[in-house]
Amino acid sequence: MYTRVSLRLRADGYLVDFDTYQWQLVSRVTRSFLDGLTDSAYVRLLLGEAKDEVLSLLDRFEPVGPVEHVRAELSPHELHVLHAMLTRACLGVKSEEAFYRRYGFFVENVRDLAFGIENALTLP
Repeated sequence: MYTRVSLRLRADGYLVDFDTYQWQLVSRVTRSFLDGLTDSAYVRLLLGEAKDEVLSLLDRFEPVGPVEHVRAELSPHELHVLHAMLTRACLGVKSEEAFYRRYGFFVENVRDLAFGIENALTLP
């Protein structure tokens, strides 16, 4: 479920679709990770963008159609920021239990979604 990500190439970026579970994961992990971080230089080093920019990226996803999923058009850089957020969250794991308590997801779900983004980029 987490490994199947829909990315469609556009002229200047990608149309990204997440299903309900993927979106909950992306939103919760991103917001929880950024909560309490105030050093903009640190966030920019980790993710390539400032905290406010990362949060505004989440706000661009909109619900689509009768099936519950969200969609946004992202530049290659913005997709990289999203991927960096997921992989950075996985790197900070001290224990599976601590990760689950912080984010509400298992680390393998977050890792699978990051791999799903990578895999979607390699599909024709």
